[in-house]
Amino acid sequence: MLGRLELELALERERRFIADASHELRTLLALLRTELELALRRPRSNDELEQSIGSAAKEADRLSQLAEDLLVLAQADEGKPPVRRERMDVGDLVSVSAFDSPQKQPGPGGH
Repeated sequence: MLGRLELELALERERRFIADASHELRTLLALLRTELELALRRPRSNDELEQSIGSAAKEADRLSQLAEDLLVLAQADEGKPPVRRERMDVGDLVSVSAFDSPQKQPGPGGH
């Protein structure tokens, strides 16, 4: 009986997540559409057009990030967490790690 209840709760969480993600996508698309429609509604100066295009580009970036995040979640659910390879300076990583970690006090015996 507990297994069935846990399954129902998990399905409800998934439905809620999908609804939230759909709402977020629709909101971003509506903002993008509105920005572009307003830019086309009347003649605009170059500065106004640049501002509208910049705003639309930001909304497109948010949509891309949301789609990427959803893909990562889908891959993780399938047991295939994505791995992104990139070059990095190990010295920077070590200095950030050393900066973020608490200072260790010497234990018994001075270690």
